[in-house]
Amino acid sequence: YVALVDAGDAIQGAPIGKLSSGEVFTRLMNAVGYDFAIPGNHEFDYGMERFLEISKLLNCGYYSSNFVDASGQNVLPAFKILSFGETKVAFVGATTPSTLSSSTPIFFQDAYGNYIYGFCEDKTGKKLYANLQKTVDAVRMQGVNYVVLVAHLGMEGSEKIWSSEAVAENVSGIDVIIDGHSHEVNPAYLVQGKDGNHVIITQTGTKLQNIGQLTISVDGKLSTKLISGLTTKDPVLEEVIAKEKAAFEAILQQPLGEALVPLYSKHPETGERLVRKQECNVANLVADSFRKVLNTDIALVNGGGIRRDIPQGIFTYKDILELLPFGNMCAVKEVTGQQILDALEMGVYELPAESGGFLHVSGLTYVVDATIPTSVVRDEKGNFIKVDGAYRVQEVKVAGKPLVLDKVYSVASNSY
Repeated sequence: YVALVDAGDAIQGAPIGKLSSGEVFTRLMNAVGYDFAIPGNHEFDYGMERFLEISKLLNCGYYSSNFVDASGQNVLPAFKILSFGETKVAFVGATTPSTLSSSTPIFFQDAYGNYIYGFCEDKTGKKLYANLQKTVDAVRMQGVNYVVLVAHLGMEGSEKIWSSEAVAENVSGIDVIIDGHSHEVNPAYLVQGKDGNHVIITQTGTKLQNIGQLTISVDGKLSTKLISGLTTKDPVLEEVIAKEKAAFEAILQQPLGEALVPLYSKHPETGERLVRKQECNVANLVADSFRKVLNTDIALVNGGGIRRDIPQGIFTYKDILELLPFGNMCAVKEVTGQQILDALEMGVYELPAESGGFLHVSGLTYVVDATIPTSVVRDEKGNFIKVDGAYRVQEVKVAGKPLVLDKVYSVASNSY
């Protein structure tokens, strides 16, 4: 007995996904035969209307216990029970509440900026725990033998109160968490659950780096492991994949320019990701390009939107779509110096840890004193409210001159 499940972010991150607004990867998932899938934060990157369209195209459907509308009703089914002989397994979906800020916030709002969708977010995590506990209790009442939480929550770099570890510690009745979001390679991590039993948390990495295998043996024991290095290919699926790729090959192979030096988002020697915590030259190129093309005073580009390096030599449209995989438009906004200062401060509030909101700049320089404790105040959805103390960001200069807090500047960025 085999079930194939996905823990989110399946339809975004590669050029043919972006160019088809997720439809190509949905067709490929149908061809492979998925049994259960959940939306990660990037399933929403093409907009809510498009996500709801895509969810109808995915044969197995999407599931999420904590994705709710303004009235608190589930937008998607919360769980799916599969029977393997006499053994019943409940698969429950969970999507990180940080989706409200890690995808485009306006996709979850009405025309007046009111949130009409949510993920059971609050400042304590209790709302998420209560939602998942209610669902787990409901499937246990149906006599299932095992509960598997398929979650896009993450641990490393994720909001601690919404992490898979926090859920395991605060929700009873979960046997295994198949996790996503933080791209960790984790064969099996044991956490003592709320009911005293050990919960296995496992995660496969990213981009099919590994296949995760959860086994329920005939004696009822659970085990997980990661499988890599598979070489055998299914000829039917290979033909489907080749056909999908061929439809976009001409546009993707268009040459756009030449990199005279390697452009990096990671450390060129260690491979450590830098783009979410410090300056790097590929991000400088992106920010400079925005400012040059849009003719603004400055440009601000979030590090989380920059997803690869560009090798030295000719680069193509495909390379740029892999560098900037998300469906953002270029945008210009006029803002005050105070708003710029606050945006920079929000970008560094997690330093020295990584943050997708770390801002790369053009036309502007600034200094960060990471020894100053962050005093950024955010609301329960993760949005900036104010700085309630000393700023970590200092010595901000625009075109070599000190930032004027009440002056209006033109800023280039992306629509996210």
